[in-house]
Amino acid sequence: MGSNAKFPLQAQFLSLTSKAHQDFYVDYRIRNSMQRNYYTVRNNKIYLTFSCPVFDHIGEANPEAYAIKHKESSVRIAKDIAMYNGVIEDYSLSSIDNPNGYTPKNIISTGELYVYFIFDSSDMKYKTPMQSPTEDEN
Repeated sequence: MGSNAKFPLQAQFLSLTSKAHQDFYVDYRIRNSMQRNYYTVRNNKIYLTFSCPVFDHIGEANPEAYAIKHKESSVRIAKDIAMYNGVIEDYSLSSIDNPNGYTPKNIISTGELYVYFIFDSSDMKYKTPMQSPTEDEN
């Protein structure tokens, strides 16, 4: 996985695709952005289940940011992944010395859903459903 050599990968473990298996995601930097890859392990094999941006265009007037939520489902065992448009808290262009090294303290959701994903265990991938979810934001 490509990454900025000056900033280490950050990993977080969580139960996402199943309560019986531990999943994890890895955040990594590419220039002035952060990307996130989600993985799960089944039968001693690692699967990349999902990949998404966390933020991009740092150092520019209008950076992109996403508040990523892992949502309980009333019909699926796996949690869903909802990406909401976000705003970087206290973002100030004048205070950024190095756009490739800036890390936001917090990304606040605007409440506007950008895209929604559900887990397809037959392909071991998160996919977008054909219609918007009817469940409320947690």
